[in-house]
Amino acid sequence: MKKLRYFLEYIFVKTWLFIVESLPLEIASNMGSKVFQVIGKKLKATRTARTNLKKTFPNLNDKGIEDIIDGVWDNFGRVVAETSTIMKMPQDEFNKHVQIKGVENLLKFKGKPALIYTAHQANWEFVAKALIPHDLKVGGVFRKANNRLVDKIINDIRHLVDVHMIPKGRAGAKELIFAIKNNEQIVMLVDQKMNDGIKVPFLGRDAMTAPAIATLSLKYDCPIIPLQAIRTGNSNFELIIHPHLDKANKTVEDIMIEINNHIGEWVKERPEQWFWLHRRWMD
Repeated sequence: MKKLRYFLEYIFVKTWLFIVESLPLEIASNMGSKVFQVIGKKLKATRTARTNLKKTFPNLNDKGIEDIIDGVWDNFGRVVAETSTIMKMPQDEFNKHVQIKGVENLLKFKGKPALIYTAHQANWEFVAKALIPHDLKVGGVFRKANNRLVDKIINDIRHLVDVHMIPKGRAGAKELIFAIKNNEQIVMLVDQKMNDGIKVPFLGRDAMTAPAIATLSLKYDCPIIPLQAIRTGNSNFELIIHPHLDKANKTVEDIMIEINNHIGEWVKERPEQWFWLHRRWMD
């Protein structure tokens, strides 16, 4: 049954990409929004999002919660509809859709290793592509999909740009260390639950958090740089590269608390653009 389900998922993804890639970007993005707002409300993930939101914003009324959920599915639908087209775009056309602020905060470490953290906000898939024009050696850490057939499709899209893709977990640990020693600027998504991580507050509640970015930064003495992604229109974005963290006399836990606080502030600014659909917290 699992093989059959994986095969059907593969057929769905291939069909979906055939459709969205045949459409202009704005139309595909709008279609993805409408489709996933309808489908999403019928999925278990919506109940998870509703629970997460009620616990995070206890003073928000039901309409406010449902408005955010609508926004979450709107954003996610756009992500899955627009990403392949955006990744295939010539860089000059891509640059019309993505504006970067604070790039000087990254360029000051050009030629040196840096760890860049971001979150599942706006569209997280093309963040690394936005850094390429600045003549940086860019790497990106990714999680493999459970379905190997779908995973290949996703990674084929990710490899459309000159980014060193590094798998999460033990399989990619040595590769990640090599990338640091090779003076790469490595983008990491650090806002998902990791069962064997450490307990760190996030939006007011304890959440198991992957400490790798802090551990590697302290061990190899490389900066940690926050990168905030914002959707400013249907398929237009702003990336804000904030100043690097001050790690002086800080422990791994101290650093992860600061990182979670930063991401929490980004989420509170635009809660509809964050991925509330997974079980992030311990409770």
